Amino acid sequence: MSVQGTSGESKLAHYAALDGLRGIAILLVLIEHAPTGWKMNMPWPGFAGVDLFFALSGFLITRIVLHARQRRAGLLPFFKRRARRIVPPLALTILGVWLLAPGPWVWWAALQAMNIGYSLGHVTHDQPLIHCWSLGVEEHFYALWPFVVYLASERRVKAWSLWACVAGIALALWCAWRFEPGQAVRWIYCATPIRAITLIGGAMLAYHEADLHARPGRVLAWIAGMGASLAGLAWLAGASGVVLTVAWSAPVCVAAVAAGIVAPAHFPPLADVLSVAWLRAVGRVSYGLYLYHWPITWMVNNADLPFSPARRYALSATLTAAAVLASWRLIERPGALDWLRARTPKHHAPGKSSTVAAL
Repeated sequence: MSVQGTSGESKLAHYAALDGLRGIAILLVLIEHAPTGWKMNMPWPGFAGVDLFFALSGFLITRIVLHARQRRAGLLPFFKRRARRIVPPLALTILGVWLLAPGPWVWWAALQAMNIGYSLGHVTHDQPLIHCWSLGVEEHFYALWPFVVYLASERRVKAWSLWACVAGIALALWCAWRFEPGQAVRWIYCATPIRAITLIGGAMLAYHEADLHARPGRVLAWIAGMGASLAGLAWLAGASGVVLTVAWSAPVCVAAVAAGIVAPAHFPPLADVLSVAWLRAVGRVSYGLYLYHWPITWMVNNADLPFSPARRYALSATLTAAAVLASWRLIERPGALDWLRARTPKHHAPGKSSTVAAL
């Protein structure tokens, strides 16, 4: 869905409710990393939170690429904007951990391969950059997916996507059968082909955005049917535990994003909830919050401090909030890094200008 800007250039519409969904996603991740006993008996809140991030990312990135294809703008501007959005906070996080808690995890994170390192057992779940596994999944996926969307026909993309989801479930089942339980969970939790199921599901919403506004019930029923098919396939194959979690989490999170898209027109009470100011604010800073919270929590927990667990968590939360606000103000918010470009010599012709949009 696009709207016409004042200059006549078509711009993508913004869905405020999706900021709220981002806020919910990061809160689920924070619950996962909270002290034991604070999770309110929620099963795998971090898994669902990351899956919700994946569904949001798949939808938003795919609609940007489709928009670029429609305007014949090429992919280079897309990758430049994505790098400006993703790289500075991530580089700051990796540099900070390298200075304060060096270890092999630094190189796995720098290479965007933390999910591979964790699956192979070279890093463990209790290390300061382990949360970068999800960024590795996204970067592996987006190394290929924008080219597929930009170059291939819609019919082919949808066919390939269906087979990719079936292959992802099959790989999860194979991992559960082939490996011992601990190793199987690591592979199923972090392997790009498996977790790409949710990214692809979100991407399909971008192809059906108009249909979603015109016939939301039909699209949501299609999502439910696909989810039931995936879960049924996994169940018939004798899957349990994390495999079934993959099978149900992906369609639920994709359906949540679909609901957020159509909420203002079709479900106003839901739109009101997702558009609450504080939840949207948390969603806007969710990337920095995701990056900074775990290294800070890990360092505070491993520091020799005479604090109770509750006070350590309070200290971690305070330091994380300070880091997130500073990061947003100085490097993440749109235009924050304009001073760098102002010092860069300009070689383009007079009269031309460029703008930077955050992904």
